[in-house]
Amino acid sequence: MQQISLRNVKQNNLQIDRLQIPLEQLILFVGPSGSGKSSLAIDTILAEGQRRCIEALRSSIQLDDKRPSRPKVEAIEGLPPTFGMRQDIGVKFHSHTNISDVMGVQSLFEHLFLQHGVLHCPHTDQPLPTYSANDATTYLLDHHQGFACYIVANIPIFTQYQEIIHELMRNGHSRIQYDDAFYLIEEAPTKPPTKLGIVIDRLKIRDNNRDRIHEAIRRCLTSHTQQAEVIIQAKGAPSQTFIFSKLPIDAQGNIYALPTREHLQSRSSSGSCVHCHGTGEAPHKQTGIISCEFCKATGLGEYASILKVDGTSFQAIMRKDPSSILRWLEDIPYDTGETTELQKTLALLGKVQIKNPLCQKMNTLSTGERSRIRTCSVLNQELGQCLYVLDEPSLGLDDTQVQHLIDLLREYLAHKQSFIVVDHHPLFQDHADCLFHFGPGSGVQGGTILDYPPNSTTIDPSEFVPKSFSSSFVIPTSKFVVHQGAIHMIAGASGTGKTTLLHQLHQYTKAHRLEKSLLLSHLGSLGNKRSTLVTIINMWSEIRNLMASTTSAKLHRLTAADFSFNRKGGRCDTCHGLGSIPFHVPPLPPTEVTCDTCRGKRFLDNTLKATYRDHDISDILNLSIDEALKLFANQPSIFRQCQALQMVGLGYLTLGQTSPTLSGGEHRRIQLAQILAPCLKPEYAREPMIVFLDDPTAALHASDARRLQRVFLNLRQEDITIIMTSNNTQMLEVADFITRLS
Repeated sequence: MQQISLRNVKQNNLQIDRLQIPLEQLILFVGPSGSGKSSLAIDTILAEGQRRCIEALRSSIQLDDKRPSRPKVEAIEGLPPTFGMRQDIGVKFHSHTNISDVMGVQSLFEHLFLQHGVLHCPHTDQPLPTYSANDATTYLLDHHQGFACYIVANIPIFTQYQEIIHELMRNGHSRIQYDDAFYLIEEAPTKPPTKLGIVIDRLKIRDNNRDRIHEAIRRCLTSHTQQAEVIIQAKGAPSQTFIFSKLPIDAQGNIYALPTREHLQSRSSSGSCVHCHGTGEAPHKQTGIISCEFCKATGLGEYASILKVDGTSFQAIMRKDPSSILRWLEDIPYDTGETTELQKTLALLGKVQIKNPLCQKMNTLSTGERSRIRTCSVLNQELGQCLYVLDEPSLGLDDTQVQHLIDLLREYLAHKQSFIVVDHHPLFQDHADCLFHFGPGSGVQGGTILDYPPNSTTIDPSEFVPKSFSSSFVIPTSKFVVHQGAIHMIAGASGTGKTTLLHQLHQYTKAHRLEKSLLLSHLGSLGNKRSTLVTIINMWSEIRNLMASTTSAKLHRLTAADFSFNRKGGRCDTCHGLGSIPFHVPPLPPTEVTCDTCRGKRFLDNTLKATYRDHDISDILNLSIDEALKLFANQPSIFRQCQALQMVGLGYLTLGQTSPTLSGGEHRRIQLAQILAPCLKPEYAREPMIVFLDDPTAALHASDARRLQRVFLNLRQEDITIIMTSNNTQMLEVADFITRLS
């Protein structure tokens, strides 16, 4: 059996001597948050696969000198071409990025419409004509035989009128069109006209003048305006003017540029909607930000609405869902490489039940919709027998949607593809070919592969004590009944509006000041190597102020600014407050080594002379949350924040732990702790609260979710109201009221 072999894996908290992972199977990594699942799947296996791919490409394409770091592993053997995606939590997209961009179909549709599309008049919906010199000559001979005419090339008046006249005379021109009249050039009025043209020729339209007509029109079409104006004169009748243009022109004489890719892109200045600037939303005086009515929320300008294939505009296609577009592709009279590729990609979206329009921006989608679309974008890259690494693909999905996803992966497995999936959903555990259990705990207590699954994490029913709720109120915008001191749960399939409803409820209670409202929304950016736990939870400034207030700090004239590792002053100037510096000796992989100047302490020796209860600033950053609770027992604000972190199971983290070493589940619980910290104030100092939580168990193992069950039950006992969105069955066990959306 083919397999991946790993030796001496030390990435993040991993401590794995040897490991063999079979290929052409559905492999599942499970375990508590922070136990090392993503460290192995994403930071080791996927990272090494991508690094090897980049190195292989250097011989064929131009790449910059930056090289991805090699994971901390002695050897990885048997690794096939590797693709994958990280957790959706914290992923941010550009405001213009939509489903068609992520799935790679935007360029395919652009090519299809540029090849076969026809511009239509926005007023009459008729195809806009374009003319060559042959087309215009034939039209005149067929319809206006025997009439006299002027053939004129218009001149934009960019410079002084008299300078233009003198230049025309030097070039041998004899007649001009001045507004609607014709003059010999030397007899032209001296006052600048509103319209100016060169008479290229004047003649009668007849067959023996075909060559003259053709040449005159050709010269006009190759002029700056790329159009010929033919004024036909008949005795006893008003003159008629015909405009022949190389560019599309409508009945009002408006000229349209020939279509390019930029005209079909919302992030391009020539293709974006002038009202919402390509974002698909526009400001509204009464309601704030709404879907833009001018571009139908596509972000595309007028051009995309007049370029049509088989009667359907590019803008209209972007407003359709995958299944509707598939039906359209079957009906159009084209069978090209683009249509075949489009059908394959759109069918893939259909298999995971994506029903959103292609123009929908990624940042407006639910977690489950984003997760499925990102998974499809990875699977869409068919490059033979590959390994796909997926981190929490079931985020935000209900059981039916997870089953559709698993069925799709099974189709790929039948074609000898391989999958490593980090996920906690029971259906993945039921359908996996092989499970690797990580643990036994999180952080330093994890990082190993267990020979057996962890203990059952079902809550004891006796821990949930029913209670009566005498106080309630109705939120009229949604008719949602809020029972004060209860746990409310909003459940339903991905895309049914759970998050939207949660935000509506939060906005209403906040606007009407019914109670203190706290909101846990999508996780923001996960930060960089300068971000640490204390900076993420906004506790660092309080610690710095505390250090600056000590007698020893005042003795050495240190201020709060000196305790920052993000600015000059008290930080180490060699490592800029990081405690380590990059080290690279080719061909060895880049690594980080402890800074010789500060010995990894981040700060100058003078800064380290200040202490709080015998701890300098470096000692404090090395404290675990559990240890910090003892040190800061007399500092209520810092103590509460540490207590909230411990409450959600993060007592093992150190205050100075950097953001890149934290798992998605740890980041999620850190954000949850920030929301819950005000709930830990003494009852006399705590105002009535409603806590709004958007999928609080996202990326968490069942054991982590069990801890949150107890946290929520304890808050319930304190009469704190909780309203959450979730499909997690463990959360259902502790909910007092459940609202299901469909």
